[in-house]
Amino acid sequence: MKKTLYTIGDSWTQGYDLKNPKEECYPYLLSKKLDCDLINEAKPAASNDWMFRKSVEWITTNDTSNIHTFIVGWSQPGRREENFNFYHGGAPKYEIINYADNTISNWISDNLSNEKLSNIKSFTYIYTLQEILKKNNINYLFYFPWDPILLQDDWYEENIKEYVHDIYLSIDLDNCLGPEFDGERPVPIDELRHPNDVEQIWICNKLYGELSK
Repeated sequence: MKKTLYTIGDSWTQGYDLKNPKEECYPYLLSKKLDCDLINEAKPAASNDWMFRKSVEWITTNDTSNIHTFIVGWSQPGRREENFNFYHGGAPKYEIINYADNTISNWISDNLSNEKLSNIKSFTYIYTLQEILKKNNINYLFYFPWDPILLQDDWYEENIKEYVHDIYLSIDLDNCLGPEFDGERPVPIDELRHPNDVEQIWICNKLYGELSK
């Protein structure tokens, strides 16, 4: 029986904007290179709230002994799951530019947005899911397409280090990839769009290279 590749994420992992998302997204391409069956539970606009919740639900309610690799394509920390729906809810300036027509997302952005707390929550999700996967002996990769959340830059030092640094030191960085690979990104940093079919192949090959080490 073939092993199974399990993936969860947002639009990048789902294959949004591709002509044939199911067979052009990097999870499908990677499953073929690994000769695995595929379960891809990614959804457009998915939040880290949802990915963490769904991952824990799936691990605790399914037989994981046949999993080849469990890949999480983490999203932007500011996204939210509310009443089982997805909302952006990030910084107001960003929301106005990109999601001006989403009334609820803009209300969340104006009244509830907290970049510091969003990042702290995401660190907690990353570490906790890592420990659940390790406890269940599940091979995993965490892919960060959008946000270099694990970068210890000035913002990290000034805003969240005091809250997350112990967690940061416990995260296995060898299992965390992106947004850049050797200084390159699949989509240029100044282009707000989804990967095309060629860029999905590029992502697949980068992840495959990591799994082949």
